[in-house]
Amino acid sequence: MKIGKYISELLQSHDSILLPGIGTFTKKYEPARFVPEEKFVKSPSKFAHFSPEPKHGETPLTAYIAEREAMDTEMIKDHYEKMAREMEHALEAGNTVELEFVGSFHKDTDGSLKFEPDQQVNYLASETGITQVKIPSTVTSDDKKTVISGGIANAKNTDRQHKTKTKKQEAMSEPAKKDKKEKPVLSPALKWVAIILIPLLILLIILFLNYNFFFGENGFFRQPKQPVAIEEPAILPAPDIIEEPVIEEPGDEIVDIAEEVPAFDPFAEPPRPATDRPVYIIVVGSFRNETNASELALQLRKDGQQLASVLDQTHAGFFRTYSGFYYNLNEAKVHKSELPDELRENAWILHR
Repeated sequence: MKIGKYISELLQSHDSILLPGIGTFTKKYEPARFVPEEKFVKSPSKFAHFSPEPKHGETPLTAYIAEREAMDTEMIKDHYEKMAREMEHALEAGNTVELEFVGSFHKDTDGSLKFEPDQQVNYLASETGITQVKIPSTVTSDDKKTVISGGIANAKNTDRQHKTKTKKQEAMSEPAKKDKKEKPVLSPALKWVAIILIPLLILLIILFLNYNFFFGENGFFRQPKQPVAIEEPAILPAPDIIEEPVIEEPGDEIVDIAEEVPAFDPFAEPPRPATDRPVYIIVVGSFRNETNASELALQLRKDGQQLASVLDQTHAGFFRTYSGFYYNLNEAKVHKSELPDELRENAWILHR
């Protein structure tokens, strides 16, 4: 009997479905999110969600199975009990129990029951999928200046053309007699001020630009320096220096004791990022296999990256290896720029 298929079909039109003796299945909404490892934006979705309570009560599943399988309700209830017993024995033995089109069950190391929904069945029919997107490449400062300057130049040219057209239209619409304007006439006082100040300003500018020529050490207006006589100091005979013998006493030997610094152990577990404050983590690799992620972190610690380690598995099933973490974004960017070329090409900063 394909109970998983029947539960999945009923979840399309019901909010919850009770499987007697096992638990209740509902729908859980997950918003759209970006998966860096696959460069893919995952669309909003609803997947199956399991709760062990309640285990008993009325359920539309029985009537639905009776209609599809042409079975008696008592036979279906017996099948529920048998299925619950077999499922419990399989989980206790460490096996995984899968319900088709719904998800799978397994027991964790601490004995708690875990449910993984089937990611292929989406109960949010109103949402459409989002296609794969490409991460934009880094734009250099020169490219930004070119784009900005080009945009400003185009805007200026367009504005200039618009103003020229407006002036022509105004000239065509107004009478010819309004184009003739009287020229402004300066007063005599302003003329004398302009005659005096303009040459004075030009002279000051020339003096400022040629200061060393006029007032420097060898300038036109500077008097030559007089030679200064320097008296040579008298040379006195050096006094006789009597060297006193050095008497070494026993027991005064100085022994240089160097502090023993413990060697760095790459196999020791490094400190983890704090969970109670914002942190910036430099991710250098993502793996489906946790062993591969741990080997890369160990190699990074041997190469000097003492904080390198592996983050917990993501919802998409990846183990992320990071080379270090910082509580300041600028420090994280500097660390990323100093990584080797083969790591820096795929490295990115995770903020949480």
